[in-house]
Amino acid sequence: YAPFLREKTWRLHGGYAWRSATSKRAWILYGADRMGLILLRHTKPDVQHGICYGQLDLDVAATFDAEADKAFAALPRVDRIVTSPLKRCHKLAEVISDRNQRPFEQDARLMEMDFGTWEGVAWDDIPRPEIDEWGENFLHARPHGGENVMQLRTRAMQAMSEWNDPATQTLIVTHAGIIRIALAKGDDSGHFNAKVEFGQVTALDYEWIDLGSLVSRLSSGEL
Repeated sequence: YAPFLREKTWRLHGGYAWRSATSKRAWILYGADRMGLILLRHTKPDVQHGICYGQLDLDVAATFDAEADKAFAALPRVDRIVTSPLKRCHKLAEVISDRNQRPFEQDARLMEMDFGTWEGVAWDDIPRPEIDEWGENFLHARPHGGENVMQLRTRAMQAMSEWNDPATQTLIVTHAGIIRIALAKGDDSGHFNAKVEFGQVTALDYEWIDLGSLVSRLSSGEL
């Protein structure tokens, strides 16, 4: 992904298109007439490198104003704005809302993963046996006592299913974990490692996945 992030046009991959927030306003989108969701990752949070954070409600970094300008410039027209209630998303949604003169809504299901006792702890300080437990059962293990990946996936996909509308271009201001859930094509950990930069825009075609079927299978415990 890294080389593509430096390009100034949209790239297509598996039914979605994306570009970095530093790109110009060129607009090339797969299935543009059927677009449902535009996912925008928040800007840099005010936290030291190497710290585990999920639902830890971090403020934005000192570079927020400049990052918000770049993110806004990378966006297409939006009809509706929805955001994670966490501060690092909420503040960006406020800026976009003011500039678009559109209200925004909050949806707690769009928050980042709850890392439980790992929140605010340096990744290097997390006990290795706990990391190994997660790696051995990526979807279902929760050694930190918070959410597992399946719980995150279920709530995230339910939320995106409800906001997905072919007649409305909906912007979702959210987190890397939620965006990786949307882009994952399988259940192994390797399917959830998409590179998602701060301020990156990812546009999803309305039919990027059979949401109704997937949500039904998640709810029934089939997956």
